[in-house]
Amino acid sequence: MQERMKRVNLAKRRASVFWRGSTTGVPCSVPSLFGLNCSYKCEKVQRVELVRLSSEIPWVDAKLSNLIQWCMGKELELQYLLGENVPESQWINYRGIIEIDGNVDAWGNRWRMVSGSVIFRVESPYVSSFTEHQIPHVHYVPITANFSNLKSSTKIITSRVPADIQKLNNIAKNAYEYGAKYTYSYEVQKVASEIFSIWEGKSLALFR
Repeated sequence: MQERMKRVNLAKRRASVFWRGSTTGVPCSVPSLFGLNCSYKCEKVQRVELVRLSSEIPWVDAKLSNLIQWCMGKELELQYLLGENVPESQWINYRGIIEIDGNVDAWGNRWRMVSGSVIFRVESPYVSSFTEHQIPHVHYVPITANFSNLKSSTKIITSRVPADIQKLNNIAKNAYEYGAKYTYSYEVQKVASEIFSIWEGKSLALFR
């Protein structure tokens, strides 16, 4: 799959930003989005609000593919936000891909980083060893947690201005290079180095 991703040129992908996902997440998790008096219900899940707001933006194709947790049994109320589940291998047909966490950090971040598409990442309190060194506007385009810049940040995906196209290409390239270095052997060496460093520190402390 990774080889196929490398062969798809960004310019040949659809000029839109794509996302499919389930309704994971806790309602009212973003006070600046829902307010302090938010009621805990399905409509106040961040991912649901993302899709609702995206429905008003022509170049963003974001749909809910599975209703779970707080949204179980809400098919009738949310039918206009529902879409078919799309295999991840087809996400690379789009120039942009949205990254939004649910209950935890989004598990597919690494493959999206090496997809060749530009990542539009929603701010999140979750940080992992893989994401902690990712830099906004270098490895991804940031979107605020309350979506105040959702429309303005994603609009660049439709641009034909050479400088904008170059910027998108640079971000996709940086993301690919960042993600590609995280191999199994890389992680094994990293963990081994950290363990060695810890034990070395403890050994030195014994002789003080």
